[in-house]
Amino acid sequence: KDLSFITVSVVDKNGNPCPNVNELVTFKVRGTGTYRAGANGDPASLDLFHLPQMHLFNGKLVAIVESTEKPGTITLEANAKGLRKAVVAIQTK
Repeated sequence: KDLSFITVSVVDKNGNPCPNVNELVTFKVRGTGTYRAGANGDPASLDLFHLPQMHLFNGKLVAIVESTEKPGTITLEANAKGLRKAVVAIQTK
């Protein structure tokens, strides 16, 4: 089993970082993996790291997914109010 660390960053339509965005991001994992944890670097955050949701901190956070022992694809979907859905696919061996 391996871990993948996925950085979630909010940018505007021109690709500029949006450090004032602190929305709650919810995650869904499909395929040959599971959600393991999230971290946002906020020392005052009370979000539980093992739940598939985490508030952005200064427009960023990290999600961690774990592969199973089967090869395939892990799909991680991130959703937050007022932001476009983001999806990433990770190939596992």
